[in-house]
Amino acid sequence: RELCCILCLAIYCMPVLGAETLDFECVDDVTVSSKENQYLDDKLYAETIQYLRGFISILNTHNTACDSRAAMLKESRPLGEKSCLNQEEDVVQLIEQSQIILDNPEKFRACFDAQRDYKGKNKLYTPNALLQKASSVSTSINRPLLTEYYKPSLMIDNTVAEAGQAFGQDFIPMVSNVVDKPALKNMSYLTLQDLWSSVGWVPMYSEEVRALNKKFRGSYAYAEVVGPWGLLRVKSIDGEPYGLELGMTVQRADSFYPYHFHHAQEIYVDLSDNSCLESDVYASSDWKSTHFTRQETPMGYDVALPADENWRQFFIQPELGGIRYIDRNSIHAFRLKKTCKYDTPQGLVSIWARTTVHEFNQTTKICNVKDERYHYGDPAKPEYSYICNLEEIPNPAHCSPFKALDR
Repeated sequence: RELCCILCLAIYCMPVLGAETLDFECVDDVTVSSKENQYLDDKLYAETIQYLRGFISILNTHNTACDSRAAMLKESRPLGEKSCLNQEEDVVQLIEQSQIILDNPEKFRACFDAQRDYKGKNKLYTPNALLQKASSVSTSINRPLLTEYYKPSLMIDNTVAEAGQAFGQDFIPMVSNVVDKPALKNMSYLTLQDLWSSVGWVPMYSEEVRALNKKFRGSYAYAEVVGPWGLLRVKSIDGEPYGLELGMTVQRADSFYPYHFHHAQEIYVDLSDNSCLESDVYASSDWKSTHFTRQETPMGYDVALPADENWRQFFIQPELGGIRYIDRNSIHAFRLKKTCKYDTPQGLVSIWARTTVHEFNQTTKICNVKDERYHYGDPAKPEYSYICNLEEIPNPAHCSPFKALDR
């Protein structure tokens, strides 16, 4: 997504029954449903609201150690300690704002856009034809298919294309492998088939050499349900920016998402059963960790991750259905290694969210392999040494809403 500034012009002022006037803004280029598509778009909107409701319900899950709301994991090993979501102002605000949407879904229908004619830099895809045909909504929207996109061409590396084909073909069994918990099943493909089939999927790294690992580049995609580029596109509520970007991610097994970081805070809740994955799935550390070394630069810091044969001590297998909160510039990675011998496709399927989409630069930056022998190597491995070029987080007062659209 290219860097640009989205100005929201349409302001909707609507009365709440028996309450004060509710003011909210939608992104200005929301496309209103046509009469022809109204019924199908209403079905998709209903599942969008259900997905948002499920996410907020998970965040509000009572934890005895936190007084109210849920506990979360901030760092993996060697700490692995949990803290409380109600200590994070960004999370508290998005919960309160989202509840206003959930209490007034008929009002916020004005901000819904099925993205039938998406004009962003990155195309939105449906993973495969079977998924598309299984949903009347997805069939009607008729997005291009990832399996077609990943056919061999001069635009995409052959290794990336091969991994992408496998990702597209295996998508349904991957997203159907859900933890046996009602709160998670209710947000999964098993329950919300129209949503998972019709939301636009982005092969984020397919043409990005900076992501290092070719197999990973074809094995990953994300989709946005709520947010400036998603289906429910709310800019502000009662004059306050609405910072939630909510969607889902899918990463196929036997791939490594190299160490990366971003200014935006992030939340993950895994939906998939991880029993067929090695336990060293996820690592996240504060960029100021004593395990790293830092050198100040004119733009911020170069953070060095040392080569480490004992890298597994920093990786964990996340708790099933547990909440992971990734703070600003935390350095994290996802490593998926299949262990089961049978051929059922495996992957990591997650609820994914960012909490401050209106602030700072949203770009995800990949750490570079430090040793020149591996800089353009494939694959990058967790035990290698890396350099992460962190920029100082700017003053929010100097940032325009939605200024940076890259991820």
